[in-house]
Amino acid sequence: MITFEEFTQVVMEGLQQLVGNGCQIRKTQSMKNNGLKRTGITAVRKEGNVFPVIYLEQFYNDYKFEDCTINEIVEKVYALLEQHSGKTLDQFNVDDFQDWDKTKTHVFAKLINAQMNKELLEDVPHRILMDLAEVFYVKVYENQMEGVGTIPIRNEHKSFWKVDEAILHETALANMAADQTEFTSIENLLSHSSEELEFEGGGMYILTNSSKLFGASELLKKDILHNIAEKLQDNLIILPSSTHELIILSEKDAPSEEKAADMVKEINATCLAPNEVLSNHVYRYERLTQAVSIAA
Repeated sequence: MITFEEFTQVVMEGLQQLVGNGCQIRKTQSMKNNGLKRTGITAVRKEGNVFPVIYLEQFYNDYKFEDCTINEIVEKVYALLEQHSGKTLDQFNVDDFQDWDKTKTHVFAKLINAQMNKELLEDVPHRILMDLAEVFYVKVYENQMEGVGTIPIRNEHKSFWKVDEAILHETALANMAADQTEFTSIENLLSHSSEELEFEGGGMYILTNSSKLFGASELLKKDILHNIAEKLQDNLIILPSSTHELIILSEKDAPSEEKAADMVKEINATCLAPNEVLSNHVYRYERLTQAVSIAA
């Protein structure tokens, strides 16, 4: 049985033969959320177009457990690259990426746990919010078939764009304001845009974004939290149920802060992949001061 490193090299060589001289196959190693490290490959065209990274760990498991041969895996990865080959929106030009004016409309923010990502935060621009860190990414593509492709923004990107964390934050929030907020009653599974939030009281709600990717970043939208608190006429208790969504309750309807924190810890331990955990804390949004703080 070959090692993962040997497997990666064989797959890269097989792909290079298939794509020919028009593209170069490159290996990437990424530090993902909560310390998860991933190995992937991407293709770069001579004119500068880059394709999304395809991670190889699951493919290696398929090979290891004899679900696929290496040749079959090479063909599958090649097919994934081919899905992007003729789609302008699904490609991202390196030259455009280096131009802030062309890139800024694609900048978004997400929230991660600061303590669990100390190593990652050394390499990326970020802003600390309680026990969380706001980090930034460029959205390369988004479609129903393949989901969302992103490029994390690193310190070197900030340098050649000549922008700081404040500009990244303001730019991301402006882009996110155009993204639909989804506020859903767990009881009734009703979804409404940020301008049409409806409430029945006494319930538990899910707050996320339209793509349901990194939806906990809705915590950064002060106008959304203010709107919810005004509709419910109460402070909010916020449970970070994952990096992708938040659970919202009015304070009068919420369990004790300690019990709510226990609920979050149980969700993190039993329902989430390690890289989807956001926090073990519970937050409170004060309606009058419009401030978010750690409640427990």
